[in-house]
Amino acid sequence: MYAEGTMLYPRGQTRIWERTLLIATAVGIVLMGVIIARNVGSNDSLSVTFIQEEANRQAFTLYIDEVWNNGNVDVLETIVNSDVIYHDSMLAEDVVGVDGVSELITSYRAAMLDFTYTVDAVSTDGDRVWAQITASGTHTNTLELAEDLSIPATMNTATWSVTVISRFDDGKIIETWVQTDTQNLMEQLGISSSLQQQVTEEENAEIARQFVELWNNPETTEEEVRSFYTAATIPSHGVYTDGSVLNAGAGGVARNIQGSYFIWPDFEVGIQNVAATDDVVVVHSTVSGTFSETLDPNNVITPGSSLEPDNELHQWEWVFVLRFEDSKIAEIWQFWNSEFIAAHTR
Repeated sequence: MYAEGTMLYPRGQTRIWERTLLIATAVGIVLMGVIIARNVGSNDSLSVTFIQEEANRQAFTLYIDEVWNNGNVDVLETIVNSDVIYHDSMLAEDVVGVDGVSELITSYRAAMLDFTYTVDAVSTDGDRVWAQITASGTHTNTLELAEDLSIPATMNTATWSVTVISRFDDGKIIETWVQTDTQNLMEQLGISSSLQQQVTEEENAEIARQFVELWNNPETTEEEVRSFYTAATIPSHGVYTDGSVLNAGAGGVARNIQGSYFIWPDFEVGIQNVAATDDVVVVHSTVSGTFSETLDPNNVITPGSSLEPDNELHQWEWVFVLRFEDSKIAEIWQFWNSEFIAAHTR
């Protein structure tokens, strides 16, 4: 027991002792998890899992209480992996690294006076900790959601729900997913529907950009494509078809991406412009590649006509029109440059 400002604990030194104790506690929790994970035999796997999960839960609790609620970002590096990735439905982009997460937390707390996370339920499952949280605060300063998207202070107080899932590695958080009840929060802050729509459009535009960027990776998998879709197969419309609706299966799209690098070894998609309106995003891109292998009549660019290679570097336009539902792609339209097609059809 101590009293602030007594001879035993002079005023000013109390905070130093408190911070030292918190850091020591955090380090102890992490070390306990690491030692257990590395030194206990496989015969005790069930008890090891339980103890490791409990260590993760304690670290997560410290992360919420001390870092988010008290703003003590000094202990963050003892709880969070240096390469942590933070996914937040409120943000246009992921936050990476301890410094990035520290800046995010500081920004949130600066925008929302008396910001508080109240944990309503928490559970562990292997290397993950899940929590249902009630957040509250008064919007007294600008809330930054992206580099070019911010919400000026409204001076309104709000209470909203948040779901947090954190994945642990060696006793530290390596990845976190945050899903916020954005609509409820915006309504309580008195934000106009037009601004809410702007937030949604910005999010959809970023997702659309990431989806098109899949074509720049010859090792893109079916699972990666599927993560962007509302379903395993969605309607797809191509300008060179007879107008019928095709089914864009995630597996077929992944194979098409991989096959593009067989036909054009230096295949590359360069995004020129991304525009979002309501639930539709248009991505205008320029494609380039050296035409090195024959395109058979079953290809998706000129169905019914084969194309013979000329081993020349070519460039053409490619436009995606993507319709979104709940931040997922529900329907696709694709358009190609007919000049390139006409010049190379045999």
